Amino acid sequence: SGGEQQMLAIARGLMARPRLLLLDEPSLGLAPLLIQEVLRIVELLRDTGRSVLLVEQNASGALQIADRAYLMEVGRILLEGTPQDLLSNERIRRAYLGQRITPLRQPQKVKAPPQRDRAEKASSAPPSRRARPTGKGEDPMRMLSETLPSVTLPDEYFEQRAGYTHDEMEAIQDRALPQAFAYAYERSPFYRAKFSAVGLEAGSVRGLHDLARLPFTTSDEIRPSPSHTRTSGDLLAASQSDVCLVHTSSGTTGSPKIFAYTGQDVARWAANTATVFWIIGFRKSDILLGVMPFGEFTGGGGLYLGMLALGVTYLPISLGPGVTDKVLAHLVGRVKINHHQVLIDPLLRANALLCLGSFLPRLEEMLDEQDIQPDELSLTKITCGAEPSSDAVRMRFAERFGLWPRDNYGLGEFYGPGVAGECEVGGGLHVLSDAFVAEVLDPESDEPTPEGAMGELVLTSLHKEAIPLFRYRTGDRVMALPSNCPCGSAHKWIGRVPGRIRTDDIMIPGGVVVNRTYLEDILLQVDGTGAEYALAVADHPTRKGLQRLCIAIEGDSQSELAEVIAHRIRVEYNHSPLVTVVPHGSIPRSPGKAKRIYAQEEY
Repeated sequence: SGGEQQMLAIARGLMARPRLLLLDEPSLGLAPLLIQEVLRIVELLRDTGRSVLLVEQNASGALQIADRAYLMEVGRILLEGTPQDLLSNERIRRAYLGQRITPLRQPQKVKAPPQRDRAEKASSAPPSRRARPTGKGEDPMRMLSETLPSVTLPDEYFEQRAGYTHDEMEAIQDRALPQAFAYAYERSPFYRAKFSAVGLEAGSVRGLHDLARLPFTTSDEIRPSPSHTRTSGDLLAASQSDVCLVHTSSGTTGSPKIFAYTGQDVARWAANTATVFWIIGFRKSDILLGVMPFGEFTGGGGLYLGMLALGVTYLPISLGPGVTDKVLAHLVGRVKINHHQVLIDPLLRANALLCLGSFLPRLEEMLDEQDIQPDELSLTKITCGAEPSSDAVRMRFAERFGLWPRDNYGLGEFYGPGVAGECEVGGGLHVLSDAFVAEVLDPESDEPTPEGAMGELVLTSLHKEAIPLFRYRTGDRVMALPSNCPCGSAHKWIGRVPGRIRTDDIMIPGGVVVNRTYLEDILLQVDGTGAEYALAVADHPTRKGLQRLCIAIEGDSQSELAEVIAHRIRVEYNHSPLVTVVPHGSIPRSPGKAKRIYAQEEY
């Protein structure tokens, strides 16, 4: 694993018994618990009398164990002193630790009803922006400029939401949950019946401590039935005239789920998505290239709204033919026209990339095909979402590009993108806890899972108007992490999403369950393999009634890759797969989410 590799590297350095040990970002790419372990080891080395020069972007963790600290930018030392000196420096705390020093004045552009306090104001998005004529003959455009605030939120808004203390966050949830419950009980026929069935009345929920009394909501319950015995009208807590936007799910497993939004929902969605990307590390100075599908699904639209609210310079590109060439042009700064390289406008040269996880291997392929080196790209930040990707994919990309792709997470039932994001610590996600209550529960017992254990992510919305949701079983598998992330954020910290509780699993004979994302880790850690592969469960050719896992992966077909992969899977799963190594470019590339699992007849 990555942690074992880091510890082995440190051990090799210690074999020379050095008096001075230089460690260059030893926490890069590690899970949160391993980061704490590595930093503990560094502290022990110091206590044994060795001097340690630690180069580390995990500022919070490094300052906790250091005796002397330096801030460097572009090769120059800008600040130095004791860790306490740097921790007390406002610039350090804002730029590197995401903390605020004093309570921030509520920005004028973010106004909430007067009865709400400061915490609730920051968790709400800008109010409805519909201009109302005040007199005959007034200039509509002038009225618009006076009543419509900028769609871009000020930095103070994000600093305030990101800087809540744990006590403030708990107070927000404690007040917002009863309000959300009362709203749904009054307005949603679905939830009024569901709550009444378990003995809950309008005033039954008085705080966060009552969350466990609420019944779970499942995906099947909110999916309209083909026979129209259940429609969106049963779920809506707002009238149709108040619904200004509708997205749907794909509908590949039945009728598509309906995702409806009021004007306030759209404003909150934009603000939430922008806040998640602020946590990930994006700022107004970034030129962000977004490569996402745009249509009936929530991804492209939600990211578009969020990037406008965040204020980055956003360059949206929809998936389709030639998209990789377009991306390279924006990242390299030139485009090929009539056999000549033509420079593009500086405003189109992106330093940040937003894409699907499966797009990373394709970007690598294009660099190889066009003989472009990673240092020719202007890329300094990257985030991936919409589909789970393994640590092996991220590690492979990080080793080549020197950048660690950070995750962003969302689902259509809770607006879409903008539910959670990965901070600079890495290895986990921060769920926006002033907008959602997140639980990690054992899918069998429905009890909270202990730290370090895997469970199902269960979400409750605190502000949704059109279709509120309570204790919704997302089906996503995550790890329960410690309550305090080293970055200092009070937004709930959970593990990355490696896959679904059930639907991403492949059942093979003997009761063996293979998770696609975990299998990807095995495949891509073998030297010589490409990043594209296909999986299927097929009938065994000689043993009637039995099936086996079939794997096709791109790589060097002349090597012993197939046997190495088969051996590793036999060791891990006690199952003998059929592994075929095919030439690079053999496996079809999808313009959207990567297709990895095929039916037997398609394989």
